Amino acid sequence: MKKINFLMFSLLISTLAIGQGLSSSQRFGYIIDNDGNQENGVIHIKHVGLPWDQQDKIFFYATEEVDETMKYKKKDMEKYITGDIQGFSYEDRMFTSIEYVNLAGASKGASLSGGLNKLSAAATSLGNSSFFAEELIKGKTVTLYKFYNKPPDFAVLSDEQSEVYDDISDAAKYDYDLLFAKPGDKAKNVETIRYKKYFGDCKKWVKKFENGDFDLEEKKNKKGKKALIQSHSREEIMGRYQMMIDEYDTLCN
Repeated sequence: MKKINFLMFSLLISTLAIGQGLSSSQRFGYIIDNDGNQENGVIHIKHVGLPWDQQDKIFFYATEEVDETMKYKKKDMEKYITGDIQGFSYEDRMFTSIEYVNLAGASKGASLSGGLNKLSAAATSLGNSSFFAEELIKGKTVTLYKFYNKPPDFAVLSDEQSEVYDDISDAAKYDYDLLFAKPGDKAKNVETIRYKKYFGDCKKWVKKFENGDFDLEEKKNKKGKKALIQSHSREEIMGRYQMMIDEYDTLCN
């Protein structure tokens, strides 16, 4: 009986502890203001399971350390969108404010929506050109980012449409673009970028590119414009981009 009472007491204490400290949507990290100053605190992501949600905004509570006896409520936090801060970081991940016109995302969203609301799909992707994007490879001049294509917003009027939207959201969690960005310039999608023009200020780099040193093939797309077509795994591609950035830094920076 004493053992049972002790277990029940322990369970009660554990239950009371739930909700204290950080919730499943919160992380301890920091923001960087527009003057470059770092401020520690609790970062709240409204829908932590939707990776594109933190591309538009975060909520932040300034504190030097987490108080496990305190419940951090979103209503007590400051809301930050791109332009308010340079970026934020948590769990060794860095998100920076960038400019990116996602033309491809509009057509993707319209296609995925199955005709439910193509106008909304386009508006979702084109209505905002400023995002928080995760840094994958940071060079001296060029940085590689990850950008998620947000699924279109549309009214769900039936169970069938609800299932369609759930499928779209699940697919979008694995649908992201890789972007190159230089300070002060809009980010460019690595699949459509004109590499010799983008890195054209470094003749030695362009020469290595023309010699095939980066193992990338330049072909023409349907519109006749040159684009890089990849036939490698995601890991191999990341290795190539790391090599491209490192060589650019070494040769011309």
